[in-house]
Amino acid sequence: YSAMCFFMGTGKEDAVVALLMVDVWSRYVSVVPLKPRNTQTVGKALVKFLNEVGRAEKVEIAGDNEPVLAAGMRFCQSARQKLGLETVLTWNRAYEKSRTSVAERFVQTIRGLQKTLVCHLEAAIQASIPAGHAMIQWAAMHAAWIYSRFQVHASLKVTPFQSLFGRPYRGRIVPFGQVVFGLDPKADKYRPAWIRGAWLGKDSTDMGLLTTDGQSVIRTKAVRRIGEEWDATLVLGVEVTPS
Repeated sequence: YSAMCFFMGTGKEDAVVALLMVDVWSRYVSVVPLKPRNTQTVGKALVKFLNEVGRAEKVEIAGDNEPVLAAGMRFCQSARQKLGLETVLTWNRAYEKSRTSVAERFVQTIRGLQKTLVCHLEAAIQASIPAGHAMIQWAAMHAAWIYSRFQVHASLKVTPFQSLFGRPYRGRIVPFGQVVFGLDPKADKYRPAWIRGAWLGKDSTDMGLLTTDGQSVIRTKAVRRIGEEWDATLVLGVEVTPS
């Protein structure tokens, strides 16, 4: 497995650090924006990723020798050791990237998909999304999510999702940032069952992520499209970031 940190944004003043993780056997990839960027957030993200891809046997985590990433890898190793799971850590030598070459290539691929999602959203809402905006982070996460489920790998001949789980992904999605109605998980007889919001993607459990006010995210098991509706005010007002 390879893991490394990369920057999202258009300048140092508004760059957001994200952790990109790749299962080198299936090419399954995940991106987690890091806020805050510390040992615990990196370590917990690595533990969650290894659980998601079902790696309970001995694993090797390779990464750059960037201090926060290295400390997070050790945190992950310690957490897995408490469960009796062996974890080997390796780091690149100075000026040498052979251990994380797979992740290096994925950085460019996911970053390209992220930019495409943002450009499409800007065209749809007919407005520019500022550098450092929360939607750029959501786009990075969604880019990794759709790559893992829909990109057929040249040598594997299947998608990373199918390589990992033995079946193609059959779920439905809608365009990133589009306005939809989601089934409210807290609905009761005094509240509407469906709520309006901008679609941010799905999580690893296949629950849809929806924001209705830009300040919070709702996890919903079902969404309904209402045509090609876009809301620039709602999208530009999104302040909540992936956690």
